[in-house]
Order: sequence, then C-alpha cells, then structure tokens
Amino acid sequence: MDAAAPLYRETAALAEQLGTDDIAIGAQAGLGLVALRLHDAAGARAALAAATRTLGARDGWWFQGRERLESLAIRVAMQDGSGTLARTRFLAAVDRLEAMDVYSATWFVGECGGEVAAEDAAIWSIIDRFGEHTMVQQFVPLAARYTALRDMADRQHTDRLRQGRGSEDGSGSGPAGA
Repeated sequence: MDAAAPLYRETAALAEQLGTDDIAIGAQAGLGLVALRLHDAAGARAALAAATRTLGARDGWWFQGRERLESLAIRVAMQDGSGTLARTRFLAAVDRLEAMDVYSATWFVGECGGEVAAEDAAIWSIIDRFGEHTMVQQFVPLAARYTALRDMADRQHTDRLRQGRGSEDGSGSGPAGA
C-alpha cells in the first residue's frame, strides 16, 4: 500500500501537466483511497479536495476512473457521519456505472458498499446482486472482496439476531432478505 501512494502522486502530477483531467482525478482519488487504508483521514480529505477541484463544475462528467472519486467521496462522507449523503451518492453512482461499465460498477460496489450497508441494510441487496455477477468470479481479488462482504453481512445479521432485532425488514431472514 505504501508503494501505491508515490505512484498515484506522480501520475496525478503528470496528468495535471498534460491537461488530462480524467487521469488526474482518478489518481488523486486513488491516493485518497490509499490514505484511507493507511488510516490517514487528513490525507484522504486532501486528495478528495484536489480531485474535486480538478473535476470543477463537471459533476455530470463520467469517465474511466470516476468510480474511485465516488468511492472516496462516499467513504469520507461516512466517516463524517453523513450517511444520507453517502447513500444518495452511492445509489446514483451504481446506476450510472452499471450502465457504462460493469467491471467498474462491480469494483465500486465492492469497494464502498459495505460501509454504506452498515448504515442502511437495504444496500445489501445491491451488494448481493453484484456479487452474483460473472465478472466477480473472473477476478480473484474482486471475488475475495465480495466473499469478505458476505461474511460481514452474515456477522451483522447474527448480531441483530443476538440483540433480538431480527432483520431490518422484520422477516427474520438474512441480510438481503435471503
């Protein structure tokens, strides 16, 4: 993980010099995701601010790598206690990414879906749907991520049962109504 940060920094700097904003935004967001993994909240926020500045007023601009920016923004919002904002942005990004690129959508849901689902159990159905996609089975790291998400869902469901709350929908079934 430590080796990724300098590569993202260099990529962002070169992309800015060349005027390739899409690559710069993806690299800045990648740097922020690395910072989150290293528990560097300030670094993640700085990277998010840089990517947001580069994006500017082009909120509707979707490009390869945009999923990194969305994931970073959602994870930072969750850290800030802005679950409603994170959920809204997550759902919009899923819709947009799924229509454009299934791999990017699958990566995105695997990257930040669990954090959003921790606040809103209805998100597990989206995670389950993407987890069943053939794309997941083609890439071992992605399959491992979805296996970890299923384990997380099972633990949350078991915790709710232990606390006597059952499932979120009141049916007593699994995390996604299974």
